Amino acid sequence: MENITLKRPRNPYTQFCMDEVEKFKSKNKKDKINLREFSGECASKWKKLSDKEKSKYNERFEQEKIKYRQDIETVRHHLFMDYNDIVHRAPTAYRIFLNESLREGFEKNMDPKEVQKKAAEKWRKMSLDEKAEYIEKKKENDKLFENARKTRKVTPMTMFIQDAIEKAKQKNANIPKLADLAETWKSLKKSDKENYARYAETINEEREKLTHIYEIIHGIKPKRPAGAFRIFLQEKAKNKELHDLKEGKEMWDKLSEDEKEAYLKKSHTLRLAYKYKKMIYNKKIKKVMPKKPPTAFGFFLKEKKGVKIPKGEKAVVHWLPYFNDLPKDKKKKYEEQAKLARIKYEKKKENDKFFEQAQKKPEK
Repeated sequence: MENITLKRPRNPYTQFCMDEVEKFKSKNKKDKINLREFSGECASKWKKLSDKEKSKYNERFEQEKIKYRQDIETVRHHLFMDYNDIVHRAPTAYRIFLNESLREGFEKNMDPKEVQKKAAEKWRKMSLDEKAEYIEKKKENDKLFENARKTRKVTPMTMFIQDAIEKAKQKNANIPKLADLAETWKSLKKSDKENYARYAETINEEREKLTHIYEIIHGIKPKRPAGAFRIFLQEKAKNKELHDLKEGKEMWDKLSEDEKEAYLKKSHTLRLAYKYKKMIYNKKIKKVMPKKPPTAFGFFLKEKKGVKIPKGEKAVVHWLPYFNDLPKDKKKKYEEQAKLARIKYEKKKENDKFFEQAQKKPEK
């Protein structure tokens, strides 16, 4: 997980352009890049490259694509583990039955399509009593999602208080007052406090998974996570150990590298969760949202559709220099088309119910 970034692989042409940028920077350390001129130069150079020269960029792109897919699976498994079957939507009773059948089929090395076909036939023939087990599992899953909506983080002190109250109940003793428990917590051994901290961390990790699932299923736009330093500040503020930002910065600077590493790892995991959720969210948005309008260059490309270009060359790369060299008066036509398309897109977006729902945050 530490070496995963979930950064989308760059296509061969973009990789070539990035290499050209690095070459330019090494030769011209003080000069700034004129993006318009530079993009035209890159497009011209790319056209002149032989197939053999382009092949190294194509190979790199293919390798990055494979790694990217593997990384997505690693993140999904790490985040959801036991909830992999229900990440995308709350399952029906039949879906739960089908998932179990598919898992059994996988263990027996059976064809998934054949397993699915047999499972559908078996489900149709099952009585209500036989289906009751899966209907009950569906209810449990519904509760899981409802709990995810109401989930709250717990602190080590909360764990200690709950533990103390539970022990008092088991002994049929008087339940201690919260004020007394708070004082006991202060005098507790460091090792005991660390045990409760580990216990709280385990519970919070599980609750975070439920929150991630809830956001994905209900199409809620994920919120960008806090960085390591901010997580540290939030923790100290919650424990009433922090009074102002300056004090927090001093406390952070005094931490050892190992102590900071814990917050950095937490931040990294949250960032990966955010990227994964954003990817799923964007896919859902694309299915129902109006298509993004073309740019001025996009309208220019539409006009050139059908015009022959050199074999093996991409239309975008071929036509970009031509578009950049257009006189202002001719380019204005495409800019006006793009402007009108953008206005229509914004109006459609405003009236889209899914988009409105996606902006809502989960109820507290």
